[in-house]
Amino acid sequence: MTRTRSLQPLILCALALALLASAASAQTLTPSPSSVSLNYLWYSETAPSAQTSITASADGTTYTAVDTDTWVTLSYTGTAGTVAADTLTISIVPSAIDLLGLPPGSYTSTVNLQIAGVTVNTVGVTLTVPVSPLSSSASPVALSYVLNGVANQSAATLVSTIHDTNASADNYSVVAGYPNWLSVTPATGHASSSAPDSCTFTVVQSNANSLSTGVHTITVRLHVAGQSDLPITVSLTVYAQQPLTTATTALNFAYTIGGTVPVAQTAAIKVATGSQAFTLDQSTVPLWLSVTPTSATANNGSGATISFNPASATASPVVKGLAAGNYSGSVGFIATGSPSGSELTIPVVLTVSNPSATLSYKGAASTSATLNFPGATIPTPVVTVISSDEPTSFTATCTVTSTNPAYVNTPTSCVLAGASAAAATVTGIAYTYGTALTTTFDSALFSYTVFGAVITETVTITGGAHAPVSQTFIYTVQPVAPTFTALSPTSAAQMIASSDSLVVTLTGTNFVGPGSILNNAISQTKVYVGSTDVTADSVVINPTTMVVSIPGADFPAYATGKTTANMVLGLANQVAATAPTAPVVTQTLLVTNAPVVYAVTSTATYLQPAPGVKPKVVPYELVSIFGANFGMTGSVMGTLSSYYQYGTSVTSGTGTNAVTLSVSFKAGTASYKAPILFANATQINLAVPAELAVGSATVTVTAGTASSDGLFAVTVAASDPGIFTLSSQGVGAGAILNHDYSVNAVGNAAAVGSNVSIYMTGLGIPTSAGVDEASNTACVAINGTTSNPGYLQVVNTANPHATPPYTPPSPTWTSLDGAAINAAILLGSSLPPCFTALPTVTFTPVGGGSGTPGTATYAGFVSGSVAGLYQVNVTVPSIAAGSYYVTVGSSPSGVVTIQLQ
Repeated sequence: MTRTRSLQPLILCALALALLASAASAQTLTPSPSSVSLNYLWYSETAPSAQTSITASADGTTYTAVDTDTWVTLSYTGTAGTVAADTLTISIVPSAIDLLGLPPGSYTSTVNLQIAGVTVNTVGVTLTVPVSPLSSSASPVALSYVLNGVANQSAATLVSTIHDTNASADNYSVVAGYPNWLSVTPATGHASSSAPDSCTFTVVQSNANSLSTGVHTITVRLHVAGQSDLPITVSLTVYAQQPLTTATTALNFAYTIGGTVPVAQTAAIKVATGSQAFTLDQSTVPLWLSVTPTSATANNGSGATISFNPASATASPVVKGLAAGNYSGSVGFIATGSPSGSELTIPVVLTVSNPSATLSYKGAASTSATLNFPGATIPTPVVTVISSDEPTSFTATCTVTSTNPAYVNTPTSCVLAGASAAAATVTGIAYTYGTALTTTFDSALFSYTVFGAVITETVTITGGAHAPVSQTFIYTVQPVAPTFTALSPTSAAQMIASSDSLVVTLTGTNFVGPGSILNNAISQTKVYVGSTDVTADSVVINPTTMVVSIPGADFPAYATGKTTANMVLGLANQVAATAPTAPVVTQTLLVTNAPVVYAVTSTATYLQPAPGVKPKVVPYELVSIFGANFGMTGSVMGTLSSYYQYGTSVTSGTGTNAVTLSVSFKAGTASYKAPILFANATQINLAVPAELAVGSATVTVTAGTASSDGLFAVTVAASDPGIFTLSSQGVGAGAILNHDYSVNAVGNAAAVGSNVSIYMTGLGIPTSAGVDEASNTACVAINGTTSNPGYLQVVNTANPHATPPYTPPSPTWTSLDGAAINAAILLGSSLPPCFTALPTVTFTPVGGGSGTPGTATYAGFVSGSVAGLYQVNVTVPSIAAGSYYVTVGSSPSGVVTIQLQ
């Protein structure tokens, strides 16, 4: 019993201990979530972390969380309960990852959850290190630098291409913090999978010179936002400066293909102090060059002489085989004991050229041509510049000279086109097939050049291997052949005496006068009568008009039984080097016994128009026709009919010797006979038919059965005033009556302010419209109405109550042609037909000065005189006494005078 009792406490104790142990081992920790994930961007300054909630199977349970990897940082003690969870934060150590150099990828680890040192659960940890989207074509970057060496050492710079895996561009930046002996440019950039970027790594020499020799390694990072950085390892190997020096900065050789290979040149290699052995870096010697010796010792005196020879046995064939171009290299020399990459370099350049090209031109050195003006095409000569070999640059200049006299102001400019911008001087490239340059002249150069002048263009070409060359173009300007379209008169009477002459106006084109030719180099237009040269008796008025005086001795005789003969007039221009000897164009002038018309003038002025210009006539104008063979013996006066009208013909002689003379004006198909006032064998005075319309007309004179050729042309104008003169010569004292009806003359001057009457012709058809018969105070109309009759109505109306009774003419009048204005027909005190718009009458001092207008009070027909004679009444203005020229409207100025006092 006692033993039994004694065992029971032991059993109970053991049971209690077992229960306690069972209770302790049953405690648990539960994480939620049971695992966490972390992302880390390389070189990120922010440590990623994640959290999990820890609950325990019993409240107040104390636990410890312990990491199992170096990249996880965790040593934590906390308290968890069944309801009150504890928050456990798990983070990584960025520096640990960077130092470990974990490459991009996924890594796993665990965090142990312990109670009283016993792990009761774990939390899974997954770490993801994403890859950078960037990559470098030069990783690592290896640079080298020679201390205190030449600037811009080639090995001290490297360009890396930055690629990107993304289709869309990523912007990146270079992370600062690398040492100042390095420059990375640009500081920012962007790259995509289709468009890589570049980054340049360069040694900053001013800062690198303080580095020690050896290898210096750093890391440069390219940063993309939200991505891992791209680390690029940069190593710089620093060498001590090599001791070799030379005064030779470069060696230049020139070779012309086919010529002699250039001779050797030398360079001296030295050291500052002492002596230094060195060797030639054979890898730097170009094939076209031999360098000897390959090793030597430099000193600080004259140095070691090195020969650079392109003409050596090995180099010369290479030189001769090279094409034109520049070939360069740098020959290196390495001092014994100097680090690899540290050497003295001497630049060498070989220039290979093609043989020098020469320039020439296509065609002859000088080209001559004759240009016949007007009508010739202005030349545009072309110079084709040719290179004998390779394309060769050139300069071309054109110059122009002219033998025009100094008074002929013609431009002498030219422009070349076909190379650089068109100008007198151009530059271009000549090829073997030629470069064409086209000349353009100023058109006025030829338009105003006198005939016989020589225009010379010289184009000078500079360039190539030889002296400048020139090509010349020579143009002699001459006229074209003339045309001969008309002559006036078209017929002529046979000259009675050989000393007589006839002036004929020739019309055509291209007439050449002395003023348009140069120094008798060519002749003026030649004029021939038949084959006889009568140029000496001719005058060229302008290029379309000339006149010639034909001596009576040159008139052809009539053939037996004939009354006409042909006179052939001919023209020719010099269009070659020799003056012409025969005409090339002709017109025929008819020599005849029939009437011929030489001129038509105003009976007041007797002015003839310029040669080639048709004379003017005006309705009712009194004109004179001059000619020959009019058939009149002596002077014959026109006669008035019983109706006071001059007839349209006059007769000379009686019986079988009677010759009747008439004159007609033809306009189109209509023909109008003119009233004749006077006639003799060479002159007819008449009144121009009033029915002629403004325009052109021809004049025909008929004497008996013979008529003129009807080709004499006139211009019918509305007015062409002319004042009669006392001398009947068209000049001098005018036919002017003073206020007292005395003739104005020297010694019988008109008083200033008085009224004078000027007598003239050519004012045209009066415009008065008629008057009221009751007042009879104004001008009667030529042709009025029944209620307001004009002159024609009165003439053409019978009056049986008159004494004797009046019978009108038959046929009735249609105009006042030839009418002598009868005062009895003027309806009492009415004035003759006149003008409603009065002409301007001007008085101009004979000695010079400005004209002063008078005040016209009347202009119209004169009672008792033939229609066509006009009277102009004017009040003399208040001007000084003296002799004055007087004009009425557009009458000739400086011709007719009036005396004033």
